[in-house]
Amino acid sequence: MQIAALAYNFSMDIEPAHPLVSFLLAGQLRRDFIVLPNGEMRLDVPGGNLLYAAAGLGIWETPAACGLVARVGEDYQQEWIEKIEQRSFDIRGIHRLPHSVDLRSFLAYPDLTTRPIENPINFFAGVDSAFPRVLYGYPDRSGAPDSRTRLAPTSIRQVDFLEEYLDATAAHICPLDYLTHSLIPAVLRQAGFTLVTLDPSPGYMNPSFRDDLPSLVTGLTAFFPSEEEVRAVFQGYTDDLWEMAEQLAGFGCEYVVIKRGQNGQLLFDSSARARWEIPA
Repeated sequence: MQIAALAYNFSMDIEPAHPLVSFLLAGQLRRDFIVLPNGEMRLDVPGGNLLYAAAGLGIWETPAACGLVARVGEDYQQEWIEKIEQRSFDIRGIHRLPHSVDLRSFLAYPDLTTRPIENPINFFAGVDSAFPRVLYGYPDRSGAPDSRTRLAPTSIRQVDFLEEYLDATAAHICPLDYLTHSLIPAVLRQAGFTLVTLDPSPGYMNPSFRDDLPSLVTGLTAFFPSEEEVRAVFQGYTDDLWEMAEQLAGFGCEYVVIKRGQNGQLLFDSSARARWEIPA
């Protein structure tokens, strides 16, 4: 008994190497090239939807309880990942691939409300600034649909989730490719997650993927499309945003939140069949 008691007390004195992870965030880390409405340029800075989601969650929850999952190339700056760790986020789920990956992302904002310009050639052709050499060879991603069968280098796989991460109960999946979004929520629910939310990607929010949405949305706690995305999906069917939200919720999702920028958000509660308009 004394030996058992000593062993128990000794184990209680040992602190775990990492705090327990309660929340998971899966998304992308990027090399951002941003032009602000005032013309200020921030070129080649750390960014990506995973980083922005982590910053938001970190306001409400302890960063150490947030596990981050992403894939980056061998050329992604280690200093940027270390800075995320210095903010106390759990970065063990950020996997570095043994080859380079083009993670550049360009956004030029004409103002606070207009959709940003995503093609750097189009932007710099109309301003009195030299085209940055670091943007040479920038790929044109506009209008490219997602693949239903082929994973991208940055697609999240089941093996990317550490065993310790699967003890969490809540997860948010940032905009990623269709295959990631169609596979990962089921993996998380099977692991016992009780709250799974998802922000869709423009790569599949279009009429050609309309019949694929029911299986993707079913079982989600919340679905966060933008107004532009839902209008693209329901083009030719309806112009009523509430009808779109109700149809999406009917696929088996508890809440649908349509993001409308400066016009706020529309929230549809499927169980109460309640509608809420939330100002920006």
